[in-house]
Amino acid sequence: MANKPYKGDIGTIILVDCEGDISDSTVSLLLIRKPEDDTEVEWSAAIFQEAKAAYLTDVDPDGKIYNKAARAALPDPLTRRLRYVVQEGDFDQEGYYEGNSYIESPVWKGRGETFRFRVYEPYEKA
Repeated sequence: MANKPYKGDIGTIILVDCEGDISDSTVSLLLIRKPEDDTEVEWSAAIFQEAKAAYLTDVDPDGKIYNKAARAALPDPLTRRLRYVVQEGDFDQEGYYEGNSYIESPVWKGRGETFRFRVYEPYEKA
């Protein structure tokens, strides 16, 4: 598997940190704007439950984001991220995709911070 996503790829996993507990969410989406024609699409994402240690290893391996007290206060397991598996046709354009998580829960509805990622043309070097 490649570390870089390429146009036409299927099965790439996208994890988006919502920076708070989303376990009571009733709607969980990734709202994506494609790079070449600004097409906006909705990708239905799953709430990703994971062990606290795995989350911290992935998002804060050096302990620069969460101090010791903050790490101890996090629940285990965590439900802070959305998980989406790229389907056929999702990566049909080369360039920088932009997106927002979108959550609806009993107490809140809205978008998360904007994120970007690049999808490369096949055989393109970084």
